[in-house]
Amino acid sequence: MCINQGYVPPTCKMDGQLCWLLVNDGKNPCDGCNYNRSDCEGRPKKKKYDSEFYRVAVCIDNHIERERQKQYEEYLRREREKDKRRQEHAKCNAKTIISIVTDIDRRGRPEIEVKVNDLINEIGYVKKYENPDEAICYIPAIIRRYGVGQIQCEIDGYGLGIYDRLKSAELGIDIVPLHYIGLKL
Repeated sequence: MCINQGYVPPTCKMDGQLCWLLVNDGKNPCDGCNYNRSDCEGRPKKKKYDSEFYRVAVCIDNHIERERQKQYEEYLRREREKDKRRQEHAKCNAKTIISIVTDIDRRGRPEIEVKVNDLINEIGYVKKYENPDEAICYIPAIIRRYGVGQIQCEIDGYGLGIYDRLKSAELGIDIVPLHYIGLKL
């Protein structure tokens, strides 16, 4: 039927049903045919880049691939910088530091913020407590879990009481009292 209607040449080698399905689907049967054109005398095969749409798609794909490569190279550069910083951090005496800062919240209750700064991995952990006793109870567990080498404790307000309790607990690490004053530039 496809031969009679002129969709394919009379010497076409493609199966008739497949040919008819392609025609009904709006496609040219010769475009996807893999038979030798010298045997079937069909229309020449479309070249890969004949379609304008295909050329644009390939161009966009190449651009996206270049962008991915740039992003990957940037990622590797940042990782190298991070490794270099980690080596510098490793030279420091204290690799992990607990910083304890106290304040009064809006409702007039104490707010104790315990920050664990892992200088090697460049990660910080923070936990807020309302009860100073609760904060002091958790600090030994935090020291064991994160391998803390130093505690920096604010000695203003509630911080002084926390500092005294930590000193008397004999944790076996360096506890540094800090008195914060306004930064003058």
